[in-house]
Amino acid sequence: SKDCLPLSAAGLLGRARAQMESDAPTESVLATLRAGVAMAEAGSPVSVELAVATSETLAAASRPKEALAAVQTALAAGAGVRHVELVQFAARLSAPLGGCAVAAPWLLDSARSLGISCDQQEPPAQP
Repeated sequence: SKDCLPLSAAGLLGRARAQMESDAPTESVLATLRAGVAMAEAGSPVSVELAVATSETLAAASRPKEALAAVQTALAAGAGVRHVELVQFAARLSAPLGGCAVAAPWLLDSARSLGISCDQQEPPAQP
């Protein structure tokens, strides 16, 4: 028997998800995702999902710096409905890489996206 590779970015995303579920080697999953990225239209929902899958795969493989770079790629492409989720994921990935100082920009972006102002203000007086 032969395995036929999908011929579209969406098909490759599906294959990568199936590989993840079957615990395929990380490098095999990443190769499938890279092939999908090469075929995907920049900024399309499929390209964002490929970047999300890449970041999840890298994070699961204990490669947080690379996972964070994949999240940044997805956000730069216009993450759409996944924006808040990706910003929160970036904050979680950043914290172990340098603590609050590295995670702070992501936390502030997440707060802003939720409509919370984080300008320097005096804390409320305690009763």
